[in-house]
Amino acid sequence: MTYCPPQYKTCPDGARIPVNQECTIYQTCWDGSKIPMNQVCPIRTQTCPNGQVIPITQTCPTQTQTCWNGLVIPVFQTCPAQYQTCWDGSIVPVNQSCPTKTQTTVIVKKVEVREHTVITNLATKVTKNSAQCNAVGLIVDGVSSVGWFEYGETVDVNKNTNSASIGGAPEASFSNIITGLKPNTTYYCRAVMANKDGTYKGKVVSFKTLGDTKITYPAPKAPTKQAPKTKTEFVCADGSIAVARTVLVGETINAGGKLLKVNIERNVPELIQGNVLNYRVTVENISDIAVSGVEIKIVLPGEMSFVDVVTTGGVMVQDNIMTIPLNSINAEEVKTLIIPVKVSSEALVGKTVVSTVYVSYNLPVEGSQIVRDEVSAYMVANIVGVDGKDVSSSKSFVSKIFPQTLLGWLVFFAVILILVVLIMNILKWIADRKKEKEEEVIHHHIS
Repeated sequence: MTYCPPQYKTCPDGARIPVNQECTIYQTCWDGSKIPMNQVCPIRTQTCPNGQVIPITQTCPTQTQTCWNGLVIPVFQTCPAQYQTCWDGSIVPVNQSCPTKTQTTVIVKKVEVREHTVITNLATKVTKNSAQCNAVGLIVDGVSSVGWFEYGETVDVNKNTNSASIGGAPEASFSNIITGLKPNTTYYCRAVMANKDGTYKGKVVSFKTLGDTKITYPAPKAPTKQAPKTKTEFVCADGSIAVARTVLVGETINAGGKLLKVNIERNVPELIQGNVLNYRVTVENISDIAVSGVEIKIVLPGEMSFVDVVTTGGVMVQDNIMTIPLNSINAEEVKTLIIPVKVSSEALVGKTVVSTVYVSYNLPVEGSQIVRDEVSAYMVANIVGVDGKDVSSSKSFVSKIFPQTLLGWLVFFAVILILVVLIMNILKWIADRKKEKEEEVIHHHIS
C-alpha cells in the first residue's frame, strides 16, 4: 500500500503548518514577550526619581537641591553650613567674623533700678485654650509689690487675672497662665504692678492660640489623684499622662525641673547710646538624652535693635523678637550664639531696660504625644550716655532733696504749704507795720 506524503509539519514552537511553509523562529525579550527573530525587542526602560522614563542604557539626570544660600547641588552632597563654630565654641553666621581671642567675658556691673517699672514680656506656653503671660517688675528700695495681668480679645484688655505678691527685689519676674481661651484666636495681655507708691502698667503684647494642633505642657504640680505611677510618668497640663524616655527626664519633670539651661550675657559692661555690642546666648542640655524641636526667641527692649541679621535657615526677626530654630541638642551638649545688637542713639539715658531669651523644646516622651516645655533668662541694664555718664549722680542728688514715695510727697507739699502761709503772714505783718508808720507820719503833720 502506498501512502501520500504528509501535508503538514510541526514547528519547534509546536505550531503545525503546511509543509511548503517555513517555521517561524521566536525569541524571548527582556520583558517576557516572545517575538519573531526578525523583529527587535522593545527597548528596556527605567523610571528616574524625577518621573522621567529613559532607556536602561542611559543614566538618570542627577537630582539637585537648592541650599540656603541659593547654591544648587546634587542631593548626595551636603549644603555649606549656615553657621560656623568659633574657637570659643560659639556659633555665628558664616558671614560674621568670630570673636577674637583677646575678647573676654566682662563681669557686668550691678544695675541700679531708679523708678518703679513693669515690663510685659512675650507670651509663652500657648496652646489652643491657654497661654502664659510673663513680666518683669523693676522695684525701687525693696517696696513690697503685687502683680497681675490684664487680658482680652482687644487691646482694651478688659479682664484681669488674680493678683499675687511678687516681693520687693529689684528685679521680680512673674507670670500667670490664662485658661478658657478660644482656639485660633488673637489675644492681648498687659502686665500690671502695684505697691504703696502707685500702680504701674507695661505695654500690651499679643499672641494667637493654636488651632487643632494638640500640644500640651507639663502640669505645674500633679494633683494627688493623678500622681504618676512610675518614675518615667508625669502629668501634663491637659490632665493626660506622658511617659518620658528616661528615668532622669521623668524625675526632672516631676520635680519641676528643666532639661535645658539658658543664659544671656553681653561683652561690654555698659549699654551706651548708639553703640553696637554682642549678646551671647548659651543653651545647655543637662539631661541624659537628646532634646528636639529647640527654638530660641530673643526679645529686645524698644531702645535696642538687632544688626547684621542673617534671616536664613528659619531665622526670623519681627517686632524686636529674633526667632532661631536649633532643631535638636544632644545630651550634655552646649550651643552658643553670638547676637550683635545696637543701642539706639535716642535711648533715654538712665532708663532701666530688660532683654529676655526664651527657649522652648519638645520633651522626649514615648508615642506620638507632643509635650513641650520652656526655660528663660533675662538681663537688666541701664542706658548710659555717649559721654559714659548716666543719671545716677543727678538722680541721687535729686533723691536727697525730693521724696520718692506718695507719703513723702504729701509731707513735702504740707511743708511747702506751711512755708507759703508763714511767708504770707510775714509779708502781711511787714505791710501792716509799714501802713501804721505812714499813718503816724500823717497824724503828726496834721497836729
